[in-house]
Amino acid sequence: MKEKIPFTFFESSSILASSRLQSLWFRFFCKYTLLWEKDKQIAFIENELERTIDKILDKIEGVQLPFMMYDANKNMTKPNAKLFCKHFSEGIFWSANEIDEYLNVVAKLGKLKGGFFDKVKKEELVKVEISFLREMILELPRMADFLEGFALFTHLDRLYEMIERTKSKELITTYEQIQGSLILDIQSEFDMIDKKGWEYVFFNESDYKKFVFLLNSFLLGEFKEVDVELIKTKPRCKTKLASTLGSIYLSKFENLNSNKEFIKLVRVFEVFSDVPDKQLYDALKRK
Repeated sequence: MKEKIPFTFFESSSILASSRLQSLWFRFFCKYTLLWEKDKQIAFIENELERTIDKILDKIEGVQLPFMMYDANKNMTKPNAKLFCKHFSEGIFWSANEIDEYLNVVAKLGKLKGGFFDKVKKEELVKVEISFLREMILELPRMADFLEGFALFTHLDRLYEMIERTKSKELITTYEQIQGSLILDIQSEFDMIDKKGWEYVFFNESDYKKFVFLLNSFLLGEFKEVDVELIKTKPRCKTKLASTLGSIYLSKFENLNSNKEFIKLVRVFEVFSDVPDKQLYDALKRK
């Protein structure tokens, strides 16, 4: 009997999945549909729901993966993302060698300082530990399919939630849904930057929250150049900070080289304020 990969490994590794698909759609939704009638909003969401399910079914047809278990009748109800993690962890159709590669990484996580399992809740992965083996995890077989699938199913879950909220309550008229989602994405990236989280970069929580607000505004398309006091950072964090900022940007957008507004935002940090553009672009794109 083949061993199974711990479900919690996939549940925690899912933080590496790009949220670009869902964030771009929610930004479009909030910008253009806020004044529509409720029925028109619901129809718009349902159309995106159909498109997302079609993408999932196309993905299923192309590769032999656990989410083959979803039927072609589009009988999908939430929570799809969590169910997808569960099916993936069961390793159906996988070779013994593929499973061994995953179990080797799980074993390496177990040897990290502090241990593989959370002391408070047994068998729950500490997400920040995923960051230490990020590149190794991304190179695992089928991991790219897992992350793509997880992003699609997460988007699907949020669309179902939006339909339920819109039908049962009032018209969606604020940015609250997308704001909350983006702030969590930003916080997750800073959680992974180091075992100290945001404290690896910032001297105080006030500066951290100020920058999260500015970055969230940029991702929502609301950022305007403002006269703010430069944010000082702790020593020896420059490389990791640049890489993290670049990762956040590229998870939502594509061409970093042409976005001067993002560079203006990055220069809020004193450590980047005088760095030449080309050098700064290179630092942001460095893995």
